[in-house]
Amino acid sequence: MSIMRRRLTCSRPAVLALAAVLAGAFVAEAQAPPPPIKKPKAPTPTPRAGARPQGQSSAPSATRATLLINADLNCTITIDGEARHRVPANKPTKVEVSAGEHLLVALSDDGRQLQQVVKAQGGGNTVVPLELLKLARPIDPKEFDRHAAALFTSISDLKVMGSFIDGLWKRSFFFHDRGITAAFHTAKQVLTRDLEEFQKYPAPDAARKKVSDELARLAPEGQKYVDLITQAITAAQSANSVIGEPTNQFGQAQAILATLNMPNDCKQTMKESADFTAALHPDARGRIGLPPDNRDVRLGADYAQSVPQMFAVIDKGGAADSMGFKPGDRIISADGRPLGSIWDLKLALRQAGRASVVYERNGKQEKKDVRFSAS
Repeated sequence: MSIMRRRLTCSRPAVLALAAVLAGAFVAEAQAPPPPIKKPKAPTPTPRAGARPQGQSSAPSATRATLLINADLNCTITIDGEARHRVPANKPTKVEVSAGEHLLVALSDDGRQLQQVVKAQGGGNTVVPLELLKLARPIDPKEFDRHAAALFTSISDLKVMGSFIDGLWKRSFFFHDRGITAAFHTAKQVLTRDLEEFQKYPAPDAARKKVSDELARLAPEGQKYVDLITQAITAAQSANSVIGEPTNQFGQAQAILATLNMPNDCKQTMKESADFTAALHPDARGRIGLPPDNRDVRLGADYAQSVPQMFAVIDKGGAADSMGFKPGDRIISADGRPLGSIWDLKLALRQAGRASVVYERNGKQEKKDVRFSAS
């Protein structure tokens, strides 16, 4: 028994050491990360017969095509939002593209825009017409007002010309002065041009729409007026007299002239626009009820902007009358400097107070020294 007890006593430390080793190994195994899971390798696909090796494009090279673009306005086009090309009006322009569909956007110089999809055929020309004139211009109040001012001026010019011809009608043989017919012809040309330009700009609001409607109504009536006046003058030339048919035609013309008036509410709309008033010539401000330009001088005379060098109206007792000018006189120069209008003469007189003026009367040039005092 004593021998057995001694053996167990001696072996206890060894047993405890062994137990500690086994416990440490167990804890280390529990804390170790799990081994990585190996995924099976995917098999490499067997290439199909006729297939291209990997890394090579399967698309064939793009076929080229030509667009033959014909625009009715000067414009700039973009294709697929990238390529830009300048296309002049009515001059077919070739543009190289790849075959297929493309998005084409055209922008005219005056702001009209057209967008369309075109299909370019490979191996030939694809004609692409761009009808930009059919499109309305973008609405711009400033442009509308500026062109309204021009048309208003050319219509109101006829009032000035009406006063001119009314003063001449009873003068003997005035109708043989071909300069008078030419002046009316020029007034009509300017009116027609201004009307055509004005019609390109839509009215941006209800008030301007009424102005637009009135100007569009008055302009053709003004054209009829000029036609009747020129017919009356021609008839007087043929008959060598204004008696009879010439006077009848003249009366019809003056009746139309009396109707060439803008309604007051339309005048007010135009007067409230800074762009309209800025576009008016300084000598046309009074026609719509605006105060005179601060550079203006009172000559007691009026003239048409379409025939700016000719005195159309001379007020009796006014400065121009005192200087000896008569209706129909055309100024040419002042102190050797060419004058383009009566307004230029006003500016010259305002600056110097006097001028040596060359003018034309009845086809002959004359010269006179004139003085002007603002007081």
